[in-house]
Amino acid sequence: FPPVGMGKFSRKGREKKEALQPGSIEVNLADIKCLHTPAHYATTVWALSMQGVKYVVMSPIFLGVSSLAVLAVLFAVNRVTQRGEMVLLPLTKVILQVPSSFYSLICMLLVFIYSGLLIQRERDAGMYQLVDTTATPFWVLWVSKFLSMAKVLLLLMLVFMLTGIGIQLSQGFYHVEIGLYIYHLLAFVWI
Repeated sequence: FPPVGMGKFSRKGREKKEALQPGSIEVNLADIKCLHTPAHYATTVWALSMQGVKYVVMSPIFLGVSSLAVLAVLFAVNRVTQRGEMVLLPLTKVILQVPSSFYSLICMLLVFIYSGLLIQRERDAGMYQLVDTTATPFWVLWVSKFLSMAKVLLLLMLVFMLTGIGIQLSQGFYHVEIGLYIYHLLAFVWI
């Protein structure tokens, strides 16, 4: 039943009145198609994960903490390789063993903090109810957040690898084992 004071509306009557009004403009609206295919879901997951990575990487806290982690790696490797009269060569295994536990701790801390921020991002913006009403399945949103944190962690591992290679090259050691970096960082730290 219509509320008190409201009459029944006739759709045909309104359309005729709107079409007959002077100065009315005909507007052609685009046809919206909802795609529920795996390819569309994969594209949505990728796009949302890239937005999550951008959100995390552009954060001043993330940039500051990751910069401090790089400085800590530089300090730790310099402290180990430059011991008094004896100078150790900055071998890849030395660079991977000495500061990697500290750096991986920093990476875990950043992932812990920013995964919580990514999960609560819609709620903090006051948009969580609108996001829940979209035609996107719930699992797409969660997989995109998980994938964005995996990408951030992979980016941190790349920064560690480039820092280690830079240390080796700056100290005159040109036998860089990139395969060992990739294996160690992906197999032991990233996973």
